[in-house]
Amino acid sequence: MKGKRPQNIAALILAAGFSSRMGAFKPLLPFGESSVIETVVNTFRQAGVADIRVVVGWQAERLRPVLDQLQVTVVINERYEEGMFSSVLAGLHSFTEQPEGVLLLPVDTPMVKQTSIKTMLRKFRQTDSAVVYPVFRGRRGHPPLISGKYFDNILAVAGSGTLKSALECLAPAINVEVPDRGVLLDIDTPADYEELNDYRLGKALPTCEDAVALLKDSQPSNKVIQHSLAVATAGRQLADKLNKAGLHLNSTAVEVGGILHDIAKGKPHHARQGAKLMKRYGYPRLAGIIATHMDLIFDDKSTLDEAAIVFLADKLTHEGQIVSVEERFENALQRFSNEPDKVLLIKQRMSSAQRILARISGILGGCHCNDIKLQDYKNFNC
Repeated sequence: MKGKRPQNIAALILAAGFSSRMGAFKPLLPFGESSVIETVVNTFRQAGVADIRVVVGWQAERLRPVLDQLQVTVVINERYEEGMFSSVLAGLHSFTEQPEGVLLLPVDTPMVKQTSIKTMLRKFRQTDSAVVYPVFRGRRGHPPLISGKYFDNILAVAGSGTLKSALECLAPAINVEVPDRGVLLDIDTPADYEELNDYRLGKALPTCEDAVALLKDSQPSNKVIQHSLAVATAGRQLADKLNKAGLHLNSTAVEVGGILHDIAKGKPHHARQGAKLMKRYGYPRLAGIIATHMDLIFDDKSTLDEAAIVFLADKLTHEGQIVSVEERFENALQRFSNEPDKVLLIKQRMSSAQRILARISGILGGCHCNDIKLQDYKNFNC
């Protein structure tokens, strides 16, 4: 392991752009109990970065009072009309003494976790890399951490390139995998802003493509993958039927919950471990669904929600077929017939599944489980 580098790291926040696609000034957009710019500055401070500089240009007069209150260094980019790279150059020129490295973050990427920055700083101190990139599931995000030794390389392309082209010329570059989808999320449009707020509030859901990728990243057996896709298929069909009958279930939550319910299969207390993984990946909404897919107490006062649907779909699905609740538990009851504690637990699970099924039958006017089609689950198409 290399010797540790000094912790002379600065942060450059790029906040000089026009925000034209957003239609509102992005740095001052409300974000939780503060604003976007306050969120970004506080994240760097919490990560231990003391030298924080904000490059301003368009509407600098609106931003300046907030930055003064935050006690950060303000860098004026007189050429902000030329684009983001001009702000990078202005920021690098602002250093009278070269720092060991600089974290470069557009202001519209406010959901990067402080833990991700700390992880990057540790890796930077252990290597001689020109650039350290945070990576989420194989995709590079923000902020790159650039070694001060390579500032001149970037400044040399002034007027003849972009930040991307400048960084591509720097080597060696390393990727640091972080469990932080926030490194990929920015605010270009109002829809992005809404998505980012959902992510902040824990309402965000992965697409089913992302859910399948997350499941496969956990390196499960092919049997687990096929079962998970079958559960997702069954759960989605049940949710759709119930919604047509007047319920308001989130069918996407059911589907991706089904895909990911066994993401930690093979680990002790895999439901609990799977829930923790969902929180790490930024999907706390799925944590409750996954945590209860094995054991869910359902009685007459319980709510028929997404967790209940995934629980039932898991119990109705066996080796690519829809089976009755009784069939699903028959082998387990026989296998553990001499272990009263396990038999009691199995019967509790079976009872909950039967109660959920009875509730659904009452709403739909019959079971309708025989209508669930699983023949295409092996070619699952999101």
